[in-house]
Amino acid sequence: MQPVVAAAANPDVIYTGGNNNAASSGVLKSIDFGRHWVKVNRGLADTRIHGLYIVDQHGEHVVAGTPSGVYETLDSGGSWTHIAQTRGWGVANSFRNGSIGGAPHLFVGTNAGLGNVPLVETPLAREVPMISTQPWCDPFRV
Repeated sequence: MQPVVAAAANPDVIYTGGNNNAASSGVLKSIDFGRHWVKVNRGLADTRIHGLYIVDQHGEHVVAGTPSGVYETLDSGGSWTHIAQTRGWGVANSFRNGSIGGAPHLFVGTNAGLGNVPLVETPLAREVPMISTQPWCDPFRV
């Protein structure tokens, strides 16, 4: 199954992900409620998309889950940056906003467990420190 997400403030903005199956490999984006689609893969080194999540209300800040970790765009898919700290987390396939100690975080569900990355105004991929003081939380040991 391919992930599909729409922007809350503008449902005409839709993203979907493919899994290296020719035409739909990587991330595809529509700005007209799915009538037309364009690939938005610049900087996306791993085009095996298993999860997508729109962080903001408008569809500008999006994360994509791959077997290589999580990629992030802040410009509506114009360019993607790998969040290096998520390498080795396994296939990232689900995301949720949440908080740890009152600080906003993005929770990432993977085939290896649950990870988290702080959400800040700057890109996740460039923020230091990238991971909270508990960078990996095993949901089976909680």
